[in-house]
Amino acid sequence: MHDFHAAPMHRAAGPKTRGQAAPAWLGGNGNDYLAPADFATIYDVGPLYISSIDGTGQSIAIVGRTNINIADVQTFRSLLGLPANNPTIVLNGPNPGILPGGEEGEAVLDVEWSGAVARKAAIRLVVSKSTNSSDGVTLSAQYIVNKNLAPIVSASFSECELAMGAAGSQFWNGLWQQAAAQGMTVLISSGDSGAAGCDADSADMATNPQSVNGLCSSPFSTCVGLTEFSADTANPGASGKCAYRPSRREPVASGRALCATRPGVRGSSIRRESSSSRIPG
Repeated sequence: MHDFHAAPMHRAAGPKTRGQAAPAWLGGNGNDYLAPADFATIYDVGPLYISSIDGTGQSIAIVGRTNINIADVQTFRSLLGLPANNPTIVLNGPNPGILPGGEEGEAVLDVEWSGAVARKAAIRLVVSKSTNSSDGVTLSAQYIVNKNLAPIVSASFSECELAMGAAGSQFWNGLWQQAAAQGMTVLISSGDSGAAGCDADSADMATNPQSVNGLCSSPFSTCVGLTEFSADTANPGASGKCAYRPSRREPVASGRALCATRPGVRGSSIRRESSSSRIPG
């Protein structure tokens, strides 16, 4: 392995730049927020709930490297009308505590929204402390797969595939292949960068070669994301998922993984639209 560590994928949403239908949850700073019921409407999850497909009897393992304050999850569920369902914190070795720099925010986001959509699923956050030689993300992913902890695995971290190199890509491919053989579904956040996976989020123009998120370059995992939604201001009850458009930061197609390819077509150039509300993940 190597000592390059994966980065959490969430970004704070910016202010709106165009008119949008007003949701039920508004912040004092003028921002609006997505509630679980909004998600269910936009992505047509309601019929599943009516059929009692709500996570009952299922479990989801979240890859993490920081602990969280469970009270935050409890408050989230209480305020938004979700049934009480505390996550389980699984410590793989020493407790790293709550890490700064957006780490806890990513972990809380993953736990809250996995449980917000699969409302009655058992959510298990696996937390591993990073060492000088191993990333906590890697250690948690290995623990989940080796223990066959849950049929669904979710990770919201990214690492430039080029920087990871062939050895790193082969490691993740082998781990996710083992997961698939065990009947596990592995879902990795694709992020907002498209083919500019090796450039900093703050970069306005992509300067590095095309590269995807190395954690989901394996054909045995599924990259999730690259969609947003916007609300129709003329019809507040209607919402639709929006495709991304080309931008200076992603001037080329999304591209294929370099070390492990899968069948399919190349995606079009993408960017995050500042006028759309952002789906966590």
